[in-house]
Amino acid sequence: MYSEGEVTGEEDEASAVTYYQRACDGGEMPGCRNLAWRYKNGEGGLSVDLSKAADLFGQACEGGNASACNNLGVMYADGEVTGEEDETSAVTYYQRACDGDGAWGCDNLAGHFYEGTAGLQSDKTKAAELFRKACSLAHANACTWYGYMAERGEGMADASIETAAEFYEKACELNDSAGCRNLGIFYLDGRDGFLADPEKATQYLNKSCDLQNGDACNILGGAYANGEVTGAEDEATAVTYYQRACDSGKMSGCGYLAWRYKNGEGGLSVDLAKAADLYGQACQGGNAGACNSLGVMYAEGEVTGEEDETSAVTYYERACDGGEMWGCSNLAWYYENGAGGFEVNLGKAADFYKRACESQYGKACRQLAYLSTSEESETLLYYKKACEFEDTIGCVLYSDLVQFENPAERREYMERGCDLERNAHRPGYACEGLASLELVEKNYLEAASISMEHFKAGSSGIYGQNYVHFEPPGSVAIHPDHTRYLQQALKAEGYYSGKIDGDFGPKTMSAIEALCQCQAAAFH
Repeated sequence: MYSEGEVTGEEDEASAVTYYQRACDGGEMPGCRNLAWRYKNGEGGLSVDLSKAADLFGQACEGGNASACNNLGVMYADGEVTGEEDETSAVTYYQRACDGDGAWGCDNLAGHFYEGTAGLQSDKTKAAELFRKACSLAHANACTWYGYMAERGEGMADASIETAAEFYEKACELNDSAGCRNLGIFYLDGRDGFLADPEKATQYLNKSCDLQNGDACNILGGAYANGEVTGAEDEATAVTYYQRACDSGKMSGCGYLAWRYKNGEGGLSVDLAKAADLYGQACQGGNAGACNSLGVMYAEGEVTGEEDETSAVTYYERACDGGEMWGCSNLAWYYENGAGGFEVNLGKAADFYKRACESQYGKACRQLAYLSTSEESETLLYYKKACEFEDTIGCVLYSDLVQFENPAERREYMERGCDLERNAHRPGYACEGLASLELVEKNYLEAASISMEHFKAGSSGIYGQNYVHFEPPGSVAIHPDHTRYLQQALKAEGYYSGKIDGDFGPKTMSAIEALCQCQAAAFH
């Protein structure tokens, strides 16, 4: 009562210590434990005395206080008893704590069995049993861990998404933010038998965010930004949650907020100084992507008002060292081009591009292909990797290089690139290349379908040319069969009212211009 301020109206740790000592002297083990805690942390007018704390925790543990056994285990693990970390002794005391129904002891022991640490062999079944016991003792973190194992199908016969949800729910009821977050994600994604339920997802994620889980705040911000909550994009609410994520120490939340200040989104005015500050905060907090973004701002003169390549390079280096492959790729560009105070060093450029490529950054693989001075096989290898790592231009270039030796592979990689562009809602070179391939192979319906995708995206081009370009009537690009399919599609969209006659005339051109909102060149 003295400790909690229930006697005088103010917390009185000194008086509390007096009574804990009397309780301990009288054989009350919780008193010994509470006294040990004060010696360990230097509270209640006591100086830190780890030896005294360990003795008192030991006395309480011997007297049957499970929490004290766990506390002594933690001290052994942290090297506060002998001066060196002693995981073996720690495990012994965690076991004694768990045997005495000490939830923390079960949880700590479960963690070691899960990871196979402290001299224990990894035993997921044993870990699951211990997490479940700790959960039954109302230890929230253990409920979340048991749910996590059930979700991953580890250590139990009844592992399932339903079991995972059951234990995440228990954890959330015990105010474990991770349990609330994980259950919210189930309802947000509609995962494995769970119907997507934005209302429930928001309920659980919001509770997690209220419990200072920055990850949940971030996820909820993304859900609002993507229109997953109300059905419409809500950037203003997203900004609110990104701010909360940032305030709770989630550095990616600071980065998302910075991006919105930089671009004036979510109801925010463009504020480059604020954006730079937030990127700087996130970078200092270990978010490598924010380091790269701040580097870009320096390079573009958005921090000081003048381009500052030296500072840009500093942040690209931090980004690269932190695992952000855009940072490595940007750094490589400086070495390749002799910018930012660097001399041209193609060897270093290749090293940084290779580092990024090996981490599956496709554009870096493509840059390696450009730099390759050895046999064509190496160039092919890097273009192929670029495509496999979702660089659409890499797909196009690889497809072009193999078109004569391997027509089937040419098509495969052009289709792969086009699919990537479609998924990004950005038809480009790969889809243009695929359309040209369909025309050459006289697959006019398929070519027309791809062309329509381009028109809807605001482009009239095939391989960078205007759809209606310099080739005369009768060329492959405007074959009558192809034109008929285009006219049918344009008519179905309400843009063409003329005859389906295969004649690529002014009406067809006007329909394309109306659909793509772009200027199609006249015939030459």
